[in-house]
Amino acid sequence: MSSKFTVNSQAYIQTQEKRCPFKSLSVFEHMIAGLPLPGDLREVDADFTFMTKLVECTLSGQDLTLALGLSSEFVAKWAAIRRVQSEIVLELSNLDDGGSMSTLVMANLVVTGDDELSVFGANALKSSWLELFPNLLSISIDTKPEWGSGQNEAYHVRVESLLRAVPSSLSKITVNHCGDWISRQLNNEETLLRTQFNSKGWTIQSMNPLIICRQ
Repeated sequence: MSSKFTVNSQAYIQTQEKRCPFKSLSVFEHMIAGLPLPGDLREVDADFTFMTKLVECTLSGQDLTLALGLSSEFVAKWAAIRRVQSEIVLELSNLDDGGSMSTLVMANLVVTGDDELSVFGANALKSSWLELFPNLLSISIDTKPEWGSGQNEAYHVRVESLLRAVPSSLSKITVNHCGDWISRQLNNEETLLRTQFNSKGWTIQSMNPLIICRQ
């Protein structure tokens, strides 16, 4: 299977010299677990460069040893992470505070108020990277800004985008939020989101937090 892009071997060699692949992977692991980075680990530009190549090469079925020059130890660890990952937690405020790595999983992170709910393409969950994890069962997204939920501001997620993004293996979606913007989206007569979820086999079990489970 061909790759969607051509890996520049010299550029990758330079990335290797600047950053250990295991450290880049650790940054990614913390990100999809909703955890802040420990004090002895920080995100650098090389992490995004490496993980972008790793994700693309993995999804296109390439031999990672040949394509990226990775050790058998790293390839085995990456395969194990992909195999056992059943839950993903995305703390959007943590992602927003980080570097470019967040753009692997989310698009256009921005905090908005109630009067800006119609911003198109903001805080959109990307779908292709979720295909990395064949046994993924649940995803949780925390939309509250770092200063808390005192105001009706958040990383407003378009609920309908979740329908398009989540893989067929997923059985549970949780969105932690403040305010009433979720209920307003779901009760919008024009979009009929509740009907859309039901037609695709999903049931809304809770509104705050929003919990949607596959029937």
